Amino acid sequence: MSQVRPFGEAAFLVDAGGPEAAQGLRRALVAEPLEGVTGLVPGRASLLVEFDPFVADAAALESALASVPPAPAAPGRERVIPVIYDGPDLAEVAELVGL
Repeated sequence: MSQVRPFGEAAFLVDAGGPEAAQGLRRALVAEPLEGVTGLVPGRASLLVEFDPFVADAAALESALASVPPAPAAPGRERVIPVIYDGPDLAEVAELVGL
């Protein structure tokens, strides 16, 4: 269960407990938005949830945020970047950096 704290007059900071949980919470709220939420700003282990106080009931939104389960991560993609380490200055650069 996430810890939800007020963050100014129209936002909540949800401490998700870790990066994966914070991103999972963001994915869950994108997939099934809560009424009145106007912005989601992910942090390292938290999610800032901005809302319109004229649309959303702050207490109800706070309660709902505390019980939103994180969505599972989407499978990643493997990217291959070909790299060639050679050149006329390779020996000089290696010597300068101690390799």
